[in-house]
Amino acid sequence: MLISHGADVNAKDKDLQTPLHCASECNSKEIAELLIGHGAEINSKDEEKETPLHVTAYCDSIAVAEVLILHGANINKHNMEGKLPIHVSVEESHYKISEFLISHGADINATEKYSLNTALHNAVTYGDTDSIKFLISHGINIDSKDKDGNTSLHLAVVNSDIEFIEILLENGADINSKNFKGQTVLHISVEKNDIDITKYLVEHSSNIKSRDNNGKTALHISSKFNNTKAANLLISSGIQIDKRDHEGKTALHEAAAINNTEIGEILISHGSNIHAKDNYGKTALHCA
Repeated sequence: MLISHGADVNAKDKDLQTPLHCASECNSKEIAELLIGHGAEINSKDEEKETPLHVTAYCDSIAVAEVLILHGANINKHNMEGKLPIHVSVEESHYKISEFLISHGADINATEKYSLNTALHNAVTYGDTDSIKFLISHGINIDSKDKDGNTSLHLAVVNSDIEFIEILLENGADINSKNFKGQTVLHISVEKNDIDITKYLVEHSSNIKSRDNNGKTALHISSKFNNTKAANLLISSGIQIDKRDHEGKTALHEAAAINNTEIGEILISHGSNIHAKDNYGKTALHCA
């Protein structure tokens, strides 16, 4: 009746939402069709830059989502946070609408506009096991990198989540992928002083020789962050004790710099050269 009396189908409320946003929230297919039939703007954005399709993803309104896409809704519009409807639906664990979006062209590997997170990065960050399994089963790129170059495996290690680490590795995640600092997950686990995960990674073929952008191995990191257990594990696993970083420093230099006598003694007992000089001509003794 209101429409027949000239009501504006694109009128916006204080949140800049149109009647079509409201129909999407209520999953009212009939109202959505009526509004669209009278010229409702399908891709109208509210104050959060969310389209009606974003709203259907939040509210699991699959009936309206079908109507919107049938009438040409843009499946690749970002909201204010840089998220697409596919990111939203997975985060909300609305897998039926996620399936629908994917079947109608949503890219499961799409990244958020600003963070460059995929839905898998977010699922790992939020601790959502079901979403992780859903995304992997639908073929998401498990090694996709965010704006910092971190894969989902990096984030799982940051969060010390062994369950997710196991799931990702079982499904082919690259254990030796580097972020934009050149860090592998082994560098991160050692820096976090997480010996259980460090041991797990070493047992699953993490490259102990890998060096970050500063030329540091995980042994340098263990010395720098006073991680005695990791140092012992890495040495027993065959890491090169006197590998030099880009400044010519060995792990012994790192231990001396923080007066870490325990790791220093471990390194020396395994043959570390106490006379080794860095690029500035300093031995570990000079760094102490």
